[in-house]
Amino acid sequence: MFGSDFSEGTFVSSSLIVCTSPPVNHEGPASVQIGDSYSRFSDIQSIFLYHLPILISKVVPTVISSYGWENIVIHGSNFLPLDTLVVSFEGREVLNTSWISSSLVRVITPPQELGLARVEISSNSVDWINSNFSVSVVLPFRVTKLIPSDGPVLGGTNVTVSGHNFSLDSTFLCCFDKITVPADLVDNSTLNCFSPSATAGSFKFTVLGVEQPGLVDSELFFVFRADPVINSIMPSMGSTTGGFGLQIFGLNFFASTSARCRFRDASVSVNYLSSTLLQCVVPPGKAGPTSFAMSFSMRHVSNKHIFTYTDPIVLFEVQPSLGPIHGGDTITLMGSGFIESEAVHAMVGQVLVDSTFITAGVLKIVLPAQPAGSVLISVTANEFEYSNGILFDYVPVIYPSIIVPSKGPSRGGGDVIVRLRQ
Repeated sequence: MFGSDFSEGTFVSSSLIVCTSPPVNHEGPASVQIGDSYSRFSDIQSIFLYHLPILISKVVPTVISSYGWENIVIHGSNFLPLDTLVVSFEGREVLNTSWISSSLVRVITPPQELGLARVEISSNSVDWINSNFSVSVVLPFRVTKLIPSDGPVLGGTNVTVSGHNFSLDSTFLCCFDKITVPADLVDNSTLNCFSPSATAGSFKFTVLGVEQPGLVDSELFFVFRADPVINSIMPSMGSTTGGFGLQIFGLNFFASTSARCRFRDASVSVNYLSSTLLQCVVPPGKAGPTSFAMSFSMRHVSNKHIFTYTDPIVLFEVQPSLGPIHGGDTITLMGSGFIESEAVHAMVGQVLVDSTFITAGVLKIVLPAQPAGSVLISVTANEFEYSNGILFDYVPVIYPSIIVPSKGPSRGGGDVIVRLRQ
């Protein structure tokens, strides 16, 4: 007996009777007693709870992964906060059902076979509410990497997303934290999207499939960087043979395998030293001015700097080829490729000295003081590359100290002893 309503029971064993709950026009608890045909009822009562019929109105999302472990929210009415509330997908029960409210229930999906899975709900695992709602179980896509993984804060970087199982029937979005942009499907393993504008910093990157769930193999991040700025380059000129180092000073530099120094049509790799200093090796070029720029992650950075290629400096001869150790003498350097510029210097041993331009083949310098011995003299126009070297000898200056005798006849012919000193 359920309250005052009778229900016939079926004897199964001395410890088990099965009966069907009778319909009632109210909700709430009803006492349950066991009786016999002689209207004798047990003194012990149990409670059976009548509730309004559970209804399902919506399931979100409607496409789930065959791997399971996805959050599904079921919308409806008359959901009860009971430990016995359970949801099934095509007959497969989900025990970890989370009651949110009388109209919302959240579950984590179990692994499923591909196809349609009917969604049902029950308050007791016996009375199942058959709904007309199903979810599509599909093979999920996987995201494995993105190239490049950084770009400017202004956005516009073309990002290539690599992975597996991208469905040709699905629409995809690239998600930079909470910022989403549409993605173009190239094939079942490649997506393309353009980075949005954002503040500088590291943003978690994911892909959202509108009609297909997906997984990201590991945490991926896209770094938005403030635009690099080139303040100056050193040197700003060099020989057409190239091969020497160029330093780039600026702001917001970052290490990137795609960073390149660009000398008009030629480009070379970059050595990252700090956020304000980079270095690259100047490639060969034609004599004359050429535009200098850089690129980071396929973004062009110019700031309108000019690098001037000059003919290589070649040193032929030094006249005279020796000089005093105290220096001060003016000597002549002969060669080719000399230019009229304050940047042109001569390296005498380890001492850098100014030069005076005479012609494209002649320079003059004033010797610095050096110890006695041979040194190399070379010429530079930028202090980063030097011409070939010519040997120059420093010699001590010899002075007469004592002359004996110190006087003699005008006809000459007498022996004179001269004692010398340095």
